[in-house]
Formats: sequence, structure tokens, C-alpha cells
Amino acid sequence: MKIVMLIFLSFGNLVLSQNHRFIYEVESKKDSTENTVTKEFYHLDIFSDDIKYYGRAYYEADSLIKNNIGFSANSSPTLTDIIVRKADNEYDQYEWLQYDVLKTSQKVSQKWILTDEKKTFQDHLVQKAETNWGGRKWTAWFSPEIPFQYGPYKFHGLPGLIMEISDSQNNYVFKLVKSGKLSETQKKISFDHIFKIGVPVNREKYIKAKLTYFNDPLSFVKNGDIELMDGNWALLQDGTKLTKDNFREVRQRQQKNIRKYNNPLELDKIVNYPK
Repeated sequence: MKIVMLIFLSFGNLVLSQNHRFIYEVESKKDSTENTVTKEFYHLDIFSDDIKYYGRAYYEADSLIKNNIGFSANSSPTLTDIIVRKADNEYDQYEWLQYDVLKTSQKVSQKWILTDEKKTFQDHLVQKAETNWGGRKWTAWFSPEIPFQYGPYKFHGLPGLIMEISDSQNNYVFKLVKSGKLSETQKKISFDHIFKIGVPVNREKYIKAKLTYFNDPLSFVKNGDIELMDGNWALLQDGTKLTKDNFREVRQRQQKNIRKYNNPLELDKIVNYPK
């Protein structure tokens, strides 16, 4: 990932407007058995009637589209899940499954234990809180000075913005690195198509879809979505160039990677793939 220069902004006037963007640096271990850490940036956009959490790649892709700049084979963004907060702490999550999108809905409730421990984070006094949620133990640092009861991903419910949060094994570490106000014209990023094609599934159908995908991760070729004639190729979301000649090899590698990088944030919802 290219280096992104981020400047942390003052929160002095944040309470004067409801529309804000908070950018988090997210370090995660895609494979819990290794120490390899992936670093990404995610946006938390808070409007009076709308809250979304999504990978920065969407913002960058939207900027390219608005400026009539196309994608090359080497610059296509890797699109991550989109999380939309609804009323009463209902969260919709849109997950890419190659060229399809699964939509799951979940009522989220986190029971926080507030401690007296405090520290300074980015020149702000923050307070420590803990919770067990999603099969992991989490430690959060929130700022009572910033009156937003939200944080990255689906975390919420503390009396102040979550500025830092991590699980006990450091599989996921979130740190706020930038903030700023948003105008109404900045509210819309091109999510409409994704929301439109998202297929609502319950837990049972979700697991079935994931296992079906694992069993044949290149089924879109067989289904006729892409035809791999001699000389043709398709670019997968992970950047793999699929051709007629390497089809079998890529299929096996995809299955291996699905098993290997199976360390979801909500560990209690892990899908157990066959060996």
C-alpha cells in the first residue's frame, strides 16, 4: 500500500457540526498463526442521519471516477466490507465474495466496563474501557471530550469517541489518525451499486454461501460471467491474473488462502472450512 501522509486535526470545533469523518489506521493479522501485520486505513463517516465505516479504497476509487480517471490492471482497488449503522444499533454489513455481495444484518450490543485508568492520546485525555464481544476481549480508549458514542467497525456505546481499540492478542489494532468536518456534498461515495446488488442472507445462508465459494472459488468462470478463451484473462480481487492455462493452479491457491487467512474480527462467527 502506498504511504498516506495523515495530519491529526484539532477537535476544538467538532461539536459545532454533526458531520464528520474519522480516519483510523488498522493493523490486523489476516493469519492468526503468523506475526505478519497488514496496515490499512478506514473511514468512519458520521452524519446526523447516516453512519458508514469502509476502507479508504472506496474513497480513492470514488475520487478517480469523479475525475474521469480509469483503473489499470495494477491499480484496481481492493474493496473491503462496508458497514452501515441503522436505527437501534442495527448494523448492515456488505461483504464482497469475488464479484457478488452478501448483506448481513446484526443487532449489536456491547457491555463496557469503564476503568479509572487514563492516558494522553494525540494530546487528548482518554479513558480506558473493556468489553468481551465477538469472541475477543477488547480494550478501548475513548475521549469524553468528543461527544460521539461511536468508534471503528461496529464498536459503540461509550460516553465519547473511541480513539484507540485493540483485542487482547493484538490481532486487530485501531488508532485514530485524522479527523475533519464533512459537507453534505461530501456525504455520498458511490455505494449505491453495492447496496443494490447486495443479497440479504441469514447466518445459515451466509455459511452456505461461503462454503460454496470455497469449494469452487472460480465458479464465476463456469457460470459464464467471464469467458477465458486463448489469450483472455481476468483480474481477481487479490490481484491474481487468471488465465486458461493457470486455472487449476489458481483455484487451489485460492482455497489455500481462504483457509489460511481466516481470522475474522468477530471470531465467534468464523467459518470452518474443510481441510
